[in-house]
Amino acid sequence: MRTFRRGLVAAGFHGDSMTGDDIRDRDTGIFEQEDFEYIDSRRPALFEKTGGEEDTGAWAVKRIVIHRPRLYTQNTFGENIHWDEPLIELHSSNRRIPTSQLDPSGQYRLRGYLVRVLRPENVKLVLLPDLQDLRQRQPRFRRGTPGGPKSPRH
Repeated sequence: MRTFRRGLVAAGFHGDSMTGDDIRDRDTGIFEQEDFEYIDSRRPALFEKTGGEEDTGAWAVKRIVIHRPRLYTQNTFGENIHWDEPLIELHSSNRRIPTSQLDPSGQYRLRGYLVRVLRPENVKLVLLPDLQDLRQRQPRFRRGTPGGPKSPRH
């Protein structure tokens, strides 16, 4: 598959939590990234559990299921009081993997939805021209020169 469509990203799968969706270890997933207005629990979603810094967390593909939306009551002035956080779970399609509940603290980010799965024999990764140019401009060192790799000791 060759595409340069905006908003698509690829990621490799590791593990067996989505085997019920015929997603296997070492497959590659193509994901659609955009600003999603709602959660679609029918499609496997790519989400990130954020770490201390942006883009340093753990990534997973699961179905997101909302069992209870955010509930609140209003006082006579129309102000929200006494609210309960939503109950959101992550479901694997492999029945051996237990369901996990999302922490309501907001450390999870929906990054995209799965569009297509590719088997390893159908994937050939190539550097885009911009990345090839960047790679060629990086300084190269010979062994034993300052800043370069050290010569092996015998």
